[in-house]
Amino acid sequence: MPNRPRVLASLLGSLLSAALVVQIAACGLDTNGSLAPEDTKACVVNANCDDQNPCTVDVCGNDGTCVLVPLDDGPLPGQTAGDCQRSDCVAGVLTTTNDDADIDDDGESCTDDACAMGTPVHTPAQNGTSCLFGTAQGTCQGGACAVECGAQNPCDDGNPCTEDACNAGAGICMFTDLDGLPTPGYVPVPGDCLQHICVAGEDTAVTDDTDVPVDMNTCTFDVCTMGAPTNPPVIAGEPCEPGKPEVCDGTSNCVACNEPADCVLLPPDDVCQQRTCENHVCVQSFAPDGTTIDGQTAGDCMRVVCDGAGATKEIVDDTDLPNDNNACTKNVCTNGTPTFPNEAINTACGAGLYCDGGGKCVGCNEAAQCEGTDDFCKVRTCIDNQCGVSFTPEGTELPNGQTALDCKVIECDGQGNIVTSTDTTDKPVDGNECTDDVCSPTGVPSNPNRPVNAACNENGGTVCNGAGACKKAPAQTCGGAAECLSGHCVDGVCCNAACSSTCMACNVAGSVGTCTNVPVATEDAPTCTGTNACDGAGTCKKDSGQPCAGAVDCVSGFCADGVCCNSACDTACFACDLMGSMGTCVPLVSAEDTNPTNVCAGTRSCDATGACKAKDGGACVVAGDCLSGHCADGVCCDTDCTDTCMACDLAATPGVCSLVASGQKDDTCAGADEVCDGAGACKAAQGKLCGADAECLSGHCVDGVCCDTDCTGTCMACDLAATPGVCSFVASGQTDDTCTGADEVCDGAGACKTAQGKLCGADAECLSGNCVDGVCCDDACAGTCEACSAAKKGSGVDGVCEPITKGTDPDMECTMPGTCDGAGMCIGDIGEACMDGMDCASGHCADGFCCTTACADDCFSCGLGGMEGQCMPVSAGTTDGTCVAEDLEVCDGAGVCLGDTGFTCNENEQCFSGNCMNDVCEP
Repeated sequence: MPNRPRVLASLLGSLLSAALVVQIAACGLDTNGSLAPEDTKACVVNANCDDQNPCTVDVCGNDGTCVLVPLDDGPLPGQTAGDCQRSDCVAGVLTTTNDDADIDDDGESCTDDACAMGTPVHTPAQNGTSCLFGTAQGTCQGGACAVECGAQNPCDDGNPCTEDACNAGAGICMFTDLDGLPTPGYVPVPGDCLQHICVAGEDTAVTDDTDVPVDMNTCTFDVCTMGAPTNPPVIAGEPCEPGKPEVCDGTSNCVACNEPADCVLLPPDDVCQQRTCENHVCVQSFAPDGTTIDGQTAGDCMRVVCDGAGATKEIVDDTDLPNDNNACTKNVCTNGTPTFPNEAINTACGAGLYCDGGGKCVGCNEAAQCEGTDDFCKVRTCIDNQCGVSFTPEGTELPNGQTALDCKVIECDGQGNIVTSTDTTDKPVDGNECTDDVCSPTGVPSNPNRPVNAACNENGGTVCNGAGACKKAPAQTCGGAAECLSGHCVDGVCCNAACSSTCMACNVAGSVGTCTNVPVATEDAPTCTGTNACDGAGTCKKDSGQPCAGAVDCVSGFCADGVCCNSACDTACFACDLMGSMGTCVPLVSAEDTNPTNVCAGTRSCDATGACKAKDGGACVVAGDCLSGHCADGVCCDTDCTDTCMACDLAATPGVCSLVASGQKDDTCAGADEVCDGAGACKAAQGKLCGADAECLSGHCVDGVCCDTDCTGTCMACDLAATPGVCSFVASGQTDDTCTGADEVCDGAGACKTAQGKLCGADAECLSGNCVDGVCCDDACAGTCEACSAAKKGSGVDGVCEPITKGTDPDMECTMPGTCDGAGMCIGDIGEACMDGMDCASGHCADGFCCTTACADDCFSCGLGGMEGQCMPVSAGTTDGTCVAEDLEVCDGAGVCLGDTGFTCNENEQCFSGNCMNDVCEP
């Protein structure tokens, strides 16, 4: 029996593929009622789910597992005509029944074609019966149509797939099938994914996936899939044409852009201009006129800003002062021009240096600016802006400062120094009759005294005292002790003694010149006068109110508070030495004690009524305890001290009502979080809740709390849990309203970065530091068959580096024509060399090539020249390793092994030649 199921399987596969494409295109696959496999099978593409059952549509579901959808019950599409059988699908299972109406036409007009019990039967016609071989007229001979030929009767059966020849010896036409060759005379239809070849002598259309349908659209692929022409769209972002700026939009259209990065003809983004893509049209937006850009040139009196049209311009900035590093010039901007006018003459330009008014820094402009001082012997000079000194000649006497009669002269030494020299002519004449005038050889002046009692007549005196003075003799009138030779002038006369004792005198009548006691009750001028009087025994006593050391000094017999008093006066807060009452014991009238013998204990003081009270700063309970009449904060105070943030018990100012220091708490502040501001007001402390700057001690209310600064920097906040009240960086990955972009987050260092999975144009824009496939990625994603955008991967989410979907290669990373395997590696495409199914995207490796199917049937190969990767019948007449009897069998060109010459047979159909004679295939 012929081996035909392979042909049926091939035809069924083609029909099922077409049916599946139509069903998916029409309304999508309905998985209701699908046949679940016994073991759930994982998949990436539909080909992974092939169960080799033509009655199921094998689909890879959205969850990555295979779903087997049964075809509707009834005849299987693509029946094999003429096999006397019918293939039906029943509940997804293939069943076969005899069909005697499905007669096999063997193409031979000399046989009667019929079906017998499901088997084709071809009964030979009677020899000599008229017949046709193609279009050629002949007669039946042994069940075959034999066409006679000759010189005037050439052979032509009208079939382009046969080679027509005349066997001249037999006079019979030979019609040899041209199997495996392109059909002669057939004009191919470009792009129909088919080619016409001769199979079993008939023109047959077979799949040709190299005959792609070229639609001239650069944004579609030209693809043949199992003989079906399609033009799927190119992935979005791919160039429409190499070297051109336009890109594909993923829906078969060529557009200017899908995202701003595609707008390569527009200038790159900068501060003044930004590219955008609006409805696939490249548009440029410009920063407002006057926007300052980075990279300014310091000190050029200009500022570079945006001009509002994407470009930059310079504007005058007279605050951008230049600096020529010359202390003798001014740094000035005048309408955008740097100038350096000279500083005024004598402007200081360094330690001991001055500007010369011409822009130079010099040592001096005038002598007075030089170090040192001028005098008679030296004068400072300023010559050519250099300081110097001019010296007076040696021996020149100073015109001033000379001391007469000192045996000396002051003069210059010629080196600028003032020196003193000896001058023996400058005698020290003192005009004293009781001294001599002398200069020593070394210039020492002296006036040695003349002897005692040497006669003299000066100043009323009569004799020298041996000490250089002319003095008076005893009993002479005198005005002072110095006038008397005795050295004592007492009571207006020169006295024999000092006579200084109280109530002693030298002018007592009868004893002038001799020291004698003053009489009782008599005053002794000048030591015992006024309120004092002598006691007649040489002692002077004091009246009340006079200072005293003890009662013995006083006439009253009482000495209190250092004065002679009318009583003992020894009670606290009473004194005898008060002005206006001196000598009388009365209460102290001053708040401060004046007499150490009458003070209050400790830090207390008298209150002018004879009572002791605490001074300011002393401890108190009530105001009556205090000399001031004010008790505040437990101490006596200079005021009642009831104002906000005022206190009287501060360590630095005890007893003085003073401002509470900034940041300190005070019970006058009502709020629990309030402290004093050092100026008499209550403010919220750092890190505490606030509604305005004025509420805060720091003067900064930021993020609802009092902050240490105004905290206006990018990605800075003052209400972070770890640092309340301290302006700190917002944590990496957190959002902040200072980031203007909707997709931006903070980077933890005060800058805004694009979040993972969001659009980007460069690595520096991304928080992760990786901009891959136009989105911020969690990884550099540089591996083969890896991508970060969901569109390029074919699944997943943006921003996560993952393998590209199996069976795709959007970036053409696989160096050989191949595709990605869904695990980050390249895998062979249809027609690529392979070792086993693991090397191929299709999962099938046959005859050394990645194949569309397992291609294991007899006389089929996936390695035919020009058709690698397509499971095709082996050319007729060739041997194939799949035939059981390799040495005696050959392929028939339609996937069936037939016997070659010498092969044992019992019917013609078993022989390639169609001639079974004596149970052996004959030529």
